[in-house]
Amino acid sequence: MSLRRAALAAILTLAMAAPAVALPDLKDWPAIATAAQGDTVRLGIAGGSAGQQRFLDWAGGELERLYDIRLEIVDFPSQRTLVEALGAEDESRIDLAALGSRAVAEARRAELLPERYAYRLPNWHFVDRAGTPSVIFAAGLPTHYSAVPWGKRSVTLFANGAATSSRPDSPAALLTYARANPGRFAFPDPATATGAAFLEEVLRSLAEDPSVLDRPIAAADAEAAAAPFFAWLDDIRPLLWQEGRSFPRSEAEARDLLARGEVDMIADFNPLAGAAGRASEKWPEGVEGFGFSNGAVTDTHFLAVAARAAAPEAALVTADFMLSPAAQIRKADPAMWGDVTILDPSRLPQQEAQDLRTLMRTGLPRMSSVSIPRPHHSWMDWLGQRVQERLAAR
Repeated sequence: MSLRRAALAAILTLAMAAPAVALPDLKDWPAIATAAQGDTVRLGIAGGSAGQQRFLDWAGGELERLYDIRLEIVDFPSQRTLVEALGAEDESRIDLAALGSRAVAEARRAELLPERYAYRLPNWHFVDRAGTPSVIFAAGLPTHYSAVPWGKRSVTLFANGAATSSRPDSPAALLTYARANPGRFAFPDPATATGAAFLEEVLRSLAEDPSVLDRPIAAADAEAAAAPFFAWLDDIRPLLWQEGRSFPRSEAEARDLLARGEVDMIADFNPLAGAAGRASEKWPEGVEGFGFSNGAVTDTHFLAVAARAAAPEAALVTADFMLSPAAQIRKADPAMWGDVTILDPSRLPQQEAQDLRTLMRTGLPRMSSVSIPRPHHSWMDWLGQRVQERLAAR
Protein backbone atom coordinates (compact mmCIF):
# COMPACT_ATOMS: atom_id res chain seq x y z
CA MET A 1 0.00 0.00 0.00
CA SER A 2 1.38 3.44 -0.95
CA LEU A 3 1.89 6.13 1.69
CA ARG A 4 -0.91 8.20 0.16
CA ARG A 5 -3.36 5.29 0.21
CA ALA A 6 -2.39 4.50 3.78
CA ALA A 7 -2.98 8.12 4.74
CA LEU A 8 -6.37 8.09 3.03
CA ALA A 9 -7.31 4.92 4.92
CA ALA A 10 -6.40 6.65 8.18
CA ILE A 11 -8.47 9.67 7.21
CA LEU A 12 -11.46 7.46 6.40
CA THR A 13 -11.16 5.89 9.86
CA LEU A 14 -11.31 9.37 11.40
CA ALA A 15 -14.31 10.25 9.25
CA MET A 16 -16.28 7.28 10.62
CA ALA A 17 -15.40 8.08 14.23
CA ALA A 18 -17.96 10.85 14.75
CA PRO A 19 -21.01 12.27 12.97
CA ALA A 20 -20.79 15.44 10.90
CA VAL A 21 -22.32 18.70 12.10
CA ALA A 22 -25.24 19.85 9.95
CA LEU A 23 -24.73 23.24 8.32
CA PRO A 24 -27.29 25.94 9.12
CA ASP A 25 -30.02 26.84 6.61
CA LEU A 26 -28.29 29.09 4.06
CA LYS A 27 -31.61 30.53 2.93
CA ASP A 28 -31.57 32.75 6.03
CA TRP A 29 -28.20 34.46 5.66
CA PRO A 30 -28.94 37.30 8.13
CA ALA A 31 -29.59 34.68 10.81
CA ILE A 32 -26.26 32.99 10.01
CA ALA A 33 -24.40 36.31 10.25
CA THR A 34 -26.07 37.04 13.60
CA ALA A 35 -25.26 33.58 14.99
CA ALA A 36 -21.61 34.01 13.91
CA GLN A 37 -21.08 37.10 16.05
CA GLY A 38 -18.58 36.58 18.85
CA ASP A 39 -17.30 33.26 17.47
CA THR A 40 -13.72 32.28 16.69
CA VAL A 41 -12.92 30.58 13.37
CA ARG A 42 -9.92 28.26 13.35
CA LEU A 43 -8.49 28.38 9.80
CA GLY A 44 -5.98 25.66 8.97
CA ILE A 45 -3.23 26.43 6.44
CA ALA A 46 -0.16 24.50 5.31
CA GLY A 47 2.99 26.18 4.03
CA GLY A 48 1.61 29.70 3.86
CA SER A 49 3.75 32.47 2.38
CA ALA A 50 4.60 35.84 3.93
CA GLY A 51 2.19 37.45 1.48
CA GLN A 52 -0.62 35.12 2.50
CA GLN A 53 0.05 35.96 6.14
CA ARG A 54 -0.13 39.70 5.38
CA PHE A 55 -3.47 39.17 3.69
CA LEU A 56 -4.82 37.04 6.55
CA ASP A 57 -3.76 39.68 9.07
CA TRP A 58 -5.79 42.23 7.11
CA ALA A 59 -8.74 39.83 6.65
CA GLY A 60 -8.78 39.03 10.37
CA GLY A 61 -9.12 42.72 11.18
CA GLU A 62 -11.95 43.13 8.69
CA LEU A 63 -13.83 40.07 9.96
CA GLU A 64 -13.66 41.38 13.50
CA ARG A 65 -14.73 44.89 12.43
CA LEU A 66 -17.57 43.83 10.15
CA TYR A 67 -18.87 40.63 11.74
CA ASP A 68 -17.38 40.38 15.26
CA ILE A 69 -15.60 37.18 14.21
CA ARG A 70 -12.09 36.36 15.44
CA LEU A 71 -9.84 34.60 12.92
CA GLU A 72 -7.30 32.18 14.41
CA ILE A 73 -4.68 30.75 12.05
CA VAL A 74 -3.57 27.18 12.72
CA ASP A 75 -0.40 26.08 10.88
CA PHE A 76 0.03 22.52 9.63
CA PRO A 77 3.17 20.89 8.21
CA SER A 78 1.42 19.56 5.11
CA GLN A 79 -1.86 19.38 3.23
CA ARG A 80 -2.16 15.76 4.33
CA THR A 81 -2.10 16.62 8.02
CA LEU A 82 -4.52 19.46 7.33
CA VAL A 83 -7.01 17.04 5.74
CA GLU A 84 -6.65 14.74 8.75
CA ALA A 85 -7.50 17.66 11.04
CA LEU A 86 -10.84 18.08 9.25
CA GLY A 87 -11.97 14.88 10.96
CA ALA A 88 -10.47 15.61 14.37
CA GLU A 89 -12.51 16.00 17.55
CA ASP A 90 -9.66 17.12 19.84
CA GLU A 91 -7.64 20.35 20.17
CA SER A 92 -6.46 20.03 16.53
CA ARG A 93 -10.03 20.48 15.32
CA ILE A 94 -10.50 23.27 12.76
CA ASP A 95 -13.51 25.03 11.27
CA LEU A 96 -12.13 26.02 7.90
CA ALA A 97 -9.21 24.76 5.78
CA ALA A 98 -7.19 26.26 2.92
CA LEU A 99 -6.86 23.31 0.55
CA GLY A 100 -5.42 22.60 -2.86
CA SER A 101 -7.53 20.67 -5.34
CA ARG A 102 -5.90 17.33 -4.57
CA ALA A 103 -6.59 17.77 -0.85
CA VAL A 104 -10.21 18.70 -1.60
CA ALA A 105 -10.62 15.49 -3.58
CA GLU A 106 -9.16 13.44 -0.72
CA ALA A 107 -11.33 15.17 1.87
CA ARG A 108 -14.43 14.58 -0.26
CA ARG A 109 -13.64 10.89 -0.67
CA ALA A 110 -13.27 10.68 3.11
CA GLU A 111 -16.62 12.49 3.61
CA LEU A 112 -14.98 15.23 5.66
CA LEU A 113 -16.70 18.10 3.83
CA PRO A 114 -20.37 19.08 3.70
CA GLU A 115 -21.74 19.27 0.17
CA ARG A 116 -23.79 21.71 -1.89
CA TYR A 117 -23.26 24.91 0.05
CA ALA A 118 -20.65 26.94 -1.85
CA TYR A 119 -23.01 28.11 -4.62
CA ARG A 120 -25.50 29.30 -2.00
CA LEU A 121 -23.12 31.85 -0.47
CA PRO A 122 -24.10 35.47 -1.23
CA ASN A 123 -20.81 36.31 -2.98
CA TRP A 124 -20.87 33.20 -5.19
CA HIS A 125 -22.56 35.42 -7.78
CA PHE A 126 -19.20 37.05 -8.56
CA VAL A 127 -17.28 33.80 -9.20
CA ASP A 128 -15.95 33.22 -12.73
CA ARG A 129 -17.72 29.93 -13.36
CA ALA A 130 -17.57 30.04 -17.16
CA GLY A 131 -13.94 31.10 -17.50
CA THR A 132 -12.55 28.94 -14.71
CA PRO A 133 -14.04 25.40 -14.77
CA SER A 134 -11.71 24.34 -11.95
CA VAL A 135 -13.87 26.25 -9.44
CA ILE A 136 -16.17 23.20 -9.37
CA PHE A 137 -13.61 20.46 -10.07
CA ALA A 138 -10.81 19.18 -7.87
CA ALA A 139 -8.24 16.72 -9.22
CA GLY A 140 -10.61 15.62 -11.96
CA LEU A 141 -13.59 15.13 -9.65
CA PRO A 142 -16.60 17.43 -9.22
CA THR A 143 -16.50 19.21 -5.88
CA HIS A 144 -20.28 19.04 -5.46
CA TYR A 145 -19.85 22.58 -4.09
CA SER A 146 -18.15 21.19 -0.99
CA ALA A 147 -15.39 23.83 -1.13
CA VAL A 148 -15.35 27.56 -1.84
CA PRO A 149 -12.94 28.70 -4.57
CA TRP A 150 -10.44 31.19 -3.16
CA GLY A 151 -7.83 31.80 -5.85
CA LYS A 152 -6.35 30.55 -9.09
CA ARG A 153 -2.88 29.21 -9.84
CA SER A 154 -1.13 28.54 -13.16
CA VAL A 155 2.25 26.98 -13.81
CA THR A 156 4.55 29.83 -14.83
CA LEU A 157 8.24 29.99 -15.66
CA PHE A 158 10.25 33.00 -14.48
CA ALA A 159 13.61 34.05 -15.93
CA ASN A 160 16.07 36.75 -14.96
CA GLY A 161 16.25 38.82 -18.13
CA ALA A 162 19.60 40.27 -17.10
CA ALA A 163 21.13 36.77 -17.13
CA THR A 164 19.37 35.07 -20.04
CA SER A 165 17.22 36.02 -23.02
CA SER A 166 15.96 32.45 -23.43
CA ARG A 167 12.22 31.83 -22.96
CA PRO A 168 11.65 28.09 -23.57
CA ASP A 169 8.11 27.46 -24.85
CA SER A 170 8.04 23.66 -24.59
CA PRO A 171 9.64 20.85 -22.59
CA ALA A 172 12.02 20.19 -25.50
CA ALA A 173 13.08 23.85 -25.60
CA LEU A 174 13.55 23.84 -21.82
CA LEU A 175 15.81 20.79 -22.12
CA THR A 176 17.83 22.59 -24.82
CA TYR A 177 18.21 25.59 -22.50
CA ALA A 178 19.30 23.35 -19.60
CA ARG A 179 21.93 21.64 -21.75
CA ALA A 180 23.40 25.02 -22.68
CA ASN A 181 23.11 26.33 -19.10
CA PRO A 182 23.61 23.44 -16.66
CA GLY A 183 22.66 24.15 -13.08
CA ARG A 184 20.76 27.36 -13.89
CA PHE A 185 17.18 25.99 -13.87
CA ALA A 186 15.28 24.80 -10.80
CA PHE A 187 11.80 23.69 -9.88
CA PRO A 188 10.46 22.84 -6.41
CA ASP A 189 10.55 19.30 -5.07
CA PRO A 190 8.15 17.06 -7.03
CA ALA A 191 6.51 16.17 -3.70
CA THR A 192 5.28 19.78 -3.39
CA ALA A 193 2.13 21.06 -5.10
CA THR A 194 4.19 23.32 -7.37
CA GLY A 195 6.70 20.66 -8.37
CA ALA A 196 3.91 18.15 -9.03
CA ALA A 197 1.92 20.62 -11.16
CA PHE A 198 4.98 21.53 -13.22
CA LEU A 199 5.70 17.86 -13.97
CA GLU A 200 2.02 17.26 -14.79
CA GLU A 201 2.29 20.06 -17.37
CA VAL A 202 5.37 18.41 -18.91
CA LEU A 203 3.60 15.03 -18.91
CA ARG A 204 0.57 16.46 -20.71
CA SER A 205 2.74 18.39 -23.19
CA LEU A 206 4.69 15.26 -24.17
CA ALA A 207 1.85 12.70 -24.14
CA GLU A 208 0.75 11.51 -27.57
CA ASP A 209 -2.88 11.46 -26.40
CA PRO A 210 -3.24 13.88 -23.46
CA SER A 211 -6.96 13.10 -23.12
CA VAL A 212 -6.13 9.84 -21.31
CA LEU A 213 -5.01 11.98 -18.34
CA ASP A 214 -8.58 13.14 -17.82
CA ARG A 215 -9.84 9.61 -17.18
CA PRO A 216 -9.11 7.15 -14.36
CA ILE A 217 -5.70 5.62 -14.92
CA ALA A 218 -5.21 2.32 -16.73
CA ALA A 219 -1.89 0.49 -16.79
CA ALA A 220 -1.55 0.52 -20.58
CA ASP A 221 -2.40 4.23 -20.77
CA ALA A 222 0.09 5.05 -18.04
CA GLU A 223 3.06 3.34 -19.64
CA ALA A 224 2.38 4.78 -23.10
CA ALA A 225 1.59 8.30 -21.95
CA ALA A 226 4.46 8.57 -19.48
CA ALA A 227 7.31 7.09 -21.54
CA PRO A 228 8.28 10.41 -23.23
CA PHE A 229 7.92 12.21 -19.90
CA PHE A 230 10.28 9.90 -18.01
CA ALA A 231 12.82 10.10 -20.84
CA TRP A 232 12.68 13.90 -20.54
CA LEU A 233 13.02 13.75 -16.74
CA ASP A 234 16.04 11.45 -16.98
CA ASP A 235 17.68 13.82 -19.48
CA ILE A 236 17.08 17.07 -17.60
CA ARG A 237 17.71 15.92 -14.04
CA PRO A 238 21.55 16.12 -14.08
CA LEU A 239 21.27 19.56 -15.72
CA LEU A 240 19.18 21.02 -12.89
CA TRP A 241 20.32 23.07 -9.91
CA GLN A 242 22.63 20.90 -7.76
CA GLU A 243 22.63 18.39 -10.62
CA GLY A 244 19.15 17.27 -9.56
CA ARG A 245 20.47 15.60 -6.40
CA SER A 246 18.13 17.82 -4.36
CA PHE A 247 15.34 20.27 -5.11
CA PRO A 248 14.15 23.54 -3.58
CA ARG A 249 11.86 22.54 -0.72
CA SER A 250 9.19 25.08 -1.61
CA GLU A 251 8.18 27.86 -3.99
CA ALA A 252 9.70 30.34 -1.55
CA GLU A 253 13.09 28.61 -1.65
CA ALA A 254 13.07 28.47 -5.47
CA ARG A 255 12.22 32.19 -5.59
CA ASP A 256 15.08 32.92 -3.21
CA LEU A 257 17.48 31.06 -5.52
CA LEU A 258 16.39 33.30 -8.40
CA ALA A 259 16.64 36.42 -6.25
CA ARG A 260 20.19 35.55 -5.16
CA GLY A 261 21.32 34.70 -8.68
CA GLU A 262 22.01 31.04 -7.92
CA VAL A 263 19.74 30.14 -10.84
CA ASP A 264 18.45 32.12 -13.81
CA MET A 265 15.11 30.36 -14.31
CA ILE A 266 12.51 28.64 -12.10
CA ALA A 267 9.09 27.03 -12.33
CA ASP A 268 6.38 28.50 -10.12
CA PHE A 269 2.63 28.00 -9.59
CA ASN A 270 1.67 31.66 -9.20
CA PRO A 271 1.72 33.92 -12.28
CA LEU A 272 1.68 36.96 -9.97
CA ALA A 273 4.88 35.87 -8.21
CA GLY A 274 6.96 38.16 -10.43
CA ALA A 275 4.89 41.23 -9.63
CA ALA A 276 4.90 40.31 -5.93
CA GLY A 277 8.67 39.81 -5.99
CA ARG A 278 9.21 43.20 -7.57
CA ALA A 279 6.76 44.87 -5.18
CA SER A 280 8.73 43.52 -2.21
CA GLU A 281 12.02 44.39 -3.96
CA LYS A 282 13.17 40.78 -3.56
CA TRP A 283 13.40 40.19 -7.30
CA PRO A 284 15.24 42.36 -9.82
CA GLU A 285 13.20 44.36 -12.32
CA GLY A 286 14.40 42.17 -15.17
CA VAL A 287 12.55 39.04 -14.04
CA GLU A 288 9.92 38.04 -16.61
CA GLY A 289 7.19 35.42 -16.53
CA PHE A 290 6.28 33.15 -19.45
CA GLY A 291 4.92 29.69 -20.18
CA PHE A 292 4.72 26.87 -22.66
CA SER A 293 2.98 27.71 -25.94
CA ASN A 294 0.36 24.98 -25.57
CA GLY A 295 -0.97 26.48 -22.31
CA ALA A 296 -0.46 26.25 -18.58
CA VAL A 297 -1.74 23.81 -15.98
CA THR A 298 -4.31 25.91 -14.13
CA ASP A 299 -5.92 25.03 -10.84
CA THR A 300 -8.06 26.50 -8.10
CA HIS A 301 -7.26 26.54 -4.41
CA PHE A 302 -10.15 26.49 -1.99
CA LEU A 303 -11.50 27.23 1.45
CA ALA A 304 -13.46 24.30 2.84
CA VAL A 305 -15.79 24.29 5.84
CA ALA A 306 -15.15 21.24 8.00
CA ALA A 307 -18.05 18.83 8.36
CA ARG A 308 -17.35 18.89 12.13
CA ALA A 309 -16.80 22.63 12.46
CA ALA A 310 -17.31 23.91 15.99
CA ALA A 311 -18.36 27.31 14.59
CA PRO A 312 -20.11 26.52 11.28
CA GLU A 313 -21.90 29.89 10.99
CA ALA A 314 -18.69 31.85 11.49
CA ALA A 315 -16.85 29.56 9.05
CA LEU A 316 -19.49 30.23 6.38
CA VAL A 317 -19.36 33.99 6.92
CA THR A 318 -15.56 33.90 6.75
CA ALA A 319 -15.56 31.89 3.50
CA ASP A 320 -18.12 34.25 1.97
CA PHE A 321 -16.07 37.30 3.00
CA MET A 322 -13.02 35.80 1.26
CA LEU A 323 -15.10 35.72 -1.95
CA SER A 324 -16.10 39.37 -1.67
CA PRO A 325 -14.76 41.85 -4.24
CA ALA A 326 -13.00 43.83 -1.48
CA ALA A 327 -11.13 40.76 -0.21
CA GLN A 328 -10.31 39.45 -3.68
CA ILE A 329 -8.90 42.83 -4.76
CA ARG A 330 -6.67 43.04 -1.68
CA LYS A 331 -5.58 39.44 -2.19
CA ALA A 332 -4.63 40.08 -5.83
CA ASP A 333 -2.52 43.14 -4.98
CA PRO A 334 1.15 42.09 -5.35
CA ALA A 335 2.06 44.40 -2.47
CA MET A 336 -0.32 42.40 -0.23
CA TRP A 337 -0.25 38.77 -1.40
CA GLY A 338 -0.38 38.62 -5.18
CA ASP A 339 -2.83 35.72 -5.63
CA VAL A 340 -4.90 35.57 -8.82
CA THR A 341 -8.58 36.35 -8.36
CA ILE A 342 -11.31 33.78 -8.82
CA LEU A 343 -13.90 36.45 -9.68
CA ASP A 344 -15.29 37.55 -13.04
CA PRO A 345 -14.75 41.35 -13.26
CA SER A 346 -17.79 41.71 -15.55
CA ARG A 347 -19.98 40.68 -12.61
CA LEU A 348 -18.55 43.32 -10.26
CA PRO A 349 -19.62 46.94 -9.66
CA GLN A 350 -17.84 49.30 -12.05
CA GLN A 351 -15.11 50.67 -9.76
CA GLU A 352 -14.25 47.29 -8.26
CA ALA A 353 -14.16 45.73 -11.73
CA GLN A 354 -11.76 48.43 -12.88
CA ASP A 355 -9.51 47.97 -9.84
CA LEU A 356 -9.35 44.21 -10.35
CA ARG A 357 -8.70 44.45 -14.09
CA THR A 358 -5.89 46.92 -13.46
CA LEU A 359 -4.19 44.58 -10.99
CA MET A 360 -4.47 41.63 -13.37
CA ARG A 361 -3.35 43.59 -16.44
CA THR A 362 -0.25 45.04 -14.79
CA GLY A 363 0.71 41.99 -12.75
CA LEU A 364 0.13 38.96 -14.99
CA PRO A 365 2.82 37.93 -17.49
CA ARG A 366 2.11 37.54 -21.19
CA MET A 367 1.56 33.86 -21.84
CA SER A 368 -0.87 31.50 -23.53
CA SER A 369 -4.48 31.99 -22.47
CA VAL A 370 -5.11 28.24 -22.73
CA SER A 371 -5.81 26.67 -19.33
CA ILE A 372 -4.77 23.03 -18.99
CA PRO A 373 -6.62 21.03 -16.31
CA ARG A 374 -4.91 18.95 -13.64
CA PRO A 375 -5.12 15.23 -14.45
CA HIS A 376 -7.55 12.85 -12.80
CA HIS A 377 -6.55 12.23 -9.18
CA SER A 378 -5.58 8.62 -9.96
CA TRP A 379 -2.94 9.93 -12.38
CA MET A 380 -1.72 12.42 -9.80
CA ASP A 381 -1.27 9.65 -7.23
CA TRP A 382 0.47 7.35 -9.72
CA LEU A 383 2.77 10.02 -11.13
CA GLY A 384 3.82 11.27 -7.71
CA GLN A 385 4.76 7.78 -6.57
CA ARG A 386 6.56 6.85 -9.81
CA VAL A 387 8.57 10.08 -9.88
CA GLN A 388 9.73 9.58 -6.28
CA GLU A 389 10.71 5.97 -7.02
CA ARG A 390 12.63 7.03 -10.11
CA LEU A 391 14.45 9.85 -8.36
CA ALA A 392 15.39 7.59 -5.44
CA ALA A 393 16.74 4.88 -7.76
CA ARG A 394 19.14 7.13 -9.68
